[in-house]
Parts: sequence; C-alpha cells; structure tokens
Amino acid sequence: MDKQKSEAEATPLSVKSTLALLDAIESGHKFTQRNLSTRVGVALGLINALIKRCVKKGLVKVQQAPAKRYAYYLTPSGFREKSHLVSNYLQSSLKFFRQARLEYGEIFDQCQRAGWNDLAICGVSDLAEIAIISTLGTGVRIHAIIDPNYEHPEFHRLPVVKNLADAGKIAAVKIDAVVLTHYEAAQDMFDWLSGQVAAERLFTPPILYVSRNRNGIRPEGEQ
Repeated sequence: MDKQKSEAEATPLSVKSTLALLDAIESGHKFTQRNLSTRVGVALGLINALIKRCVKKGLVKVQQAPAKRYAYYLTPSGFREKSHLVSNYLQSSLKFFRQARLEYGEIFDQCQRAGWNDLAICGVSDLAEIAIISTLGTGVRIHAIIDPNYEHPEFHRLPVVKNLADAGKIAAVKIDAVVLTHYEAAQDMFDWLSGQVAAERLFTPPILYVSRNRNGIRPEGEQ
C-alpha cells in the first residue's frame, strides 16, 4: 500500500493530530515535546510517537539544541505531506461529519418513535456538536451534556453536568435516554453510563465501535 493511500485511510482524528503537529513545527517556534503536546491537544506519549513516525517517514528533521533541547524542522517532504493532509483532512472530515450526522439522526428518530423526547448526551466533543445539529427539525430535546471531566458549566449553550442525576435536576424533567458523544474513551464512558442508564435507553452510534455486551449488556434490539 502506498503512502498516500495509507494516509487517506487514516481516521480523521489521527490525520488531524499529524496535521496539527506539522503545522506547529512549520511555525518556527522552538517547542519542547510537552509544548507540542499542549499545542496539538494529545497526550505526551502520543506526541512522542507522532514525532518518531514523522521522522521515520522523512517529514521532520530533529537537531539537538543547547540545554539538551531539540529543534524540529519540516523537510521538503514534510511540506508536501502537510498540503496533502490538508486536502485529506477536509475530505475525511466531511465524510465523518455526514456519517456521524446520519447515525445520530437515526438514533433520534428511534427515540422519538419510542416517545423518548427528553434526552441528555454524554461527552463534550466534536461529536456532541454534530449530535446537537442532528436534533434540528426533530421533536427531541437535548437538555444537558454529561461529562465528569469537563470543567466548564456550558458547551454550546447547554449545561454540562457530572452525572445523569444532575442532568435530571438541571433539566427539571425526567431524562428519557442518553446518547454517547464521547470518542476519546468511548468504551470506558459507555461502561460508566451503563451503571446509570437502562441498556435500552443508552444509545451509541456505530461510528464509535462500542461493545454493548462487554459487561453482559445485550445489543440494541436483541431479546
């Protein structure tokens, strides 16, 4: 498999991280790996792996700097790859957006048919934004976002709470169902939610590849 095909088949999130790394290095600032981790928005261990991968592919050159630091530079191949990744990322992101919106739309249709119109979503993320958009023109209402790790009180004008009980309190209604929008630790978040929400009222889009029966929970629709 050639390099371009391999990159094109990468997930939008991995492409985004690589693109952000190359963009940061191109800026000319002298970054430590910890600085790059913050700039790119990934864990320190992952930024180290990304840098090693880019060096191995000939996209980034590393030179030792004073005080045991390292300077990172884009190679000519790195500049070309960055342009390729911009195009690839935009195409992948649009495909990802369309697929996610379709899957969330199907979930909300299912909730509406069941009469479950008062919902919460779980996970502050890009997927949360897509889920919110997907409710437009439907009869369902998202009252809150559950995210125990998010430190701000709101996201896209929706209150962010720590658990399902808090979502019900702040909405002043009974939450009928919860839809997962957390992708960085989707399985862990699903397992945590499964202790708070009945299995038939906990929805996960296929795009997250969550195992619904890892803890003995039957897949949706299975008797």
